[in-house]
Amino acid sequence: MSYRTLLAWSTLAVLLGACTPGDERPRRGRGVLVIAMDSLRVDHFGAAGYDRNTTPTIDGLLEEGVWFSQAFSAAPGIIPAHVALLTGCDPQIARQPLPSDFGFASLSKLWRVPQAAPSLAAEFLAEGFRTAAFMDHAWLAPHYGFSRGFESFQAFSGGTPLDEHDLGAGGIGRSFYHWLNSLEKDADWFAYLTVNDLERSIRVANPAWDSFFEARAELDQIPPVVRATHAFFALADGLGAMPGLSVGEYEARYDGSLRQLDSKLKRLLAQLEAQGKRRQTTVCLIGTFGIGFGEAGLYLDHGTLENVDLHVPWILLPAEGLDISRGLRSPHLASSLDLMPTLLELYGIEVPAGVHGVSQIPALRKDGAAVREFAYSAGGLSQGFAVHDGRYSFSSTLPATRGDGALKASWYGVPEITSQRRRMTLVDRQPADPGAPLSPGISTALLARGEDWYTWIQHARDALHNPEWLDPPLSASEWTELRARDLVPPGLGPLD
Repeated sequence: MSYRTLLAWSTLAVLLGACTPGDERPRRGRGVLVIAMDSLRVDHFGAAGYDRNTTPTIDGLLEEGVWFSQAFSAAPGIIPAHVALLTGCDPQIARQPLPSDFGFASLSKLWRVPQAAPSLAAEFLAEGFRTAAFMDHAWLAPHYGFSRGFESFQAFSGGTPLDEHDLGAGGIGRSFYHWLNSLEKDADWFAYLTVNDLERSIRVANPAWDSFFEARAELDQIPPVVRATHAFFALADGLGAMPGLSVGEYEARYDGSLRQLDSKLKRLLAQLEAQGKRRQTTVCLIGTFGIGFGEAGLYLDHGTLENVDLHVPWILLPAEGLDISRGLRSPHLASSLDLMPTLLELYGIEVPAGVHGVSQIPALRKDGAAVREFAYSAGGLSQGFAVHDGRYSFSSTLPATRGDGALKASWYGVPEITSQRRRMTLVDRQPADPGAPLSPGISTALLARGEDWYTWIQHARDALHNPEWLDPPLSASEWTELRARDLVPPGLGPLD
């Protein structure tokens, strides 16, 4: 036998000896990436029929996953909208109960996620996932309870001069990849990224993208400017927006910023692909609330209970091997509360008791039916609520009641008001005949649904915070009903 032949056989023997029948390729860690985007309007998506090419990347992703076309935010505000996503609970549970004689309550006193509430991050952490959050707004801070369950929590460092490099989808994405690359290759991970690019674009000029689209001539009216933090029917100077522009110019700037955000998302996901992690990662893109251009009374602001603020995009791109239909546009009703139970079921993790959302997974199977009959929204600048079913959106509000005198004056026309008139609206999202009158019975039924839901959500809030001063305390029958409705975790409160 020649030397070369002997060497070849020896090398083969070494290779075969190193491989046993049970050997497999190294395991790659599973990933779950949630990107929650503020001020994101679904009706400005190309896939939703918008007449501008604002979202080519996102539109192209729809063939890879599921688009929930009838998804609604539980609240039109920064803090409660993210509470809904991270707890799966109606965010009003995080609005702290305060004594009637408390007086003025600052934001830091109003909101706190109760420790007893469920936590999406904590559930993934308990299953062995590495967890991290990267926040793009100062209010998404540990003080309000947002850090629970996250091993790594990058709070927004606002209040100090920041370079644009550190902000938005670009800066948040860089921080995320710095963390991701520090993990072991076989580590499972869950990351929550928030993106405030669109809201920030109101205050920060970006000439290249501000002029990417031409302003519409039919929107050439210039809204009046008033000195206020928030205002109806005028542009509040507290928003920091550039004054003197027409509604069409503001809209064009927003659409340019949306197109820029779309390109940033393309780069962020391309990096995941380049690292060989895209196939093992479920990506969830979701809007937290919208923004108005005067349609519901607000300019460049959010906080109404109308669909410009509540109807949000939700796109789920499942990792390979997960039993989910691809290229599906789900027509079924969904709520931002459903993100938590949907992701947990997708990964075989038991949904904890006390979660108010429902998993959308059954609706995404072949011939899947709707899993939710109603979705609810509350908060913002007005007391009241909105209720959505598979076709209609109904709201019952006391306008401008969660603001200062300037806000009330902007709605009612006078700074001091002695009585407030409840405002009710009903929108048919699928009108067969746009001119046909709506049945008054629909509003009555949805009003009753909303009143019942928020009565019990207030009881759930009191139960989860359990303040010592609560008088009268929750009764035994109320505790029983809260448990029966699965609005509080088991073991909370007195025994029956």
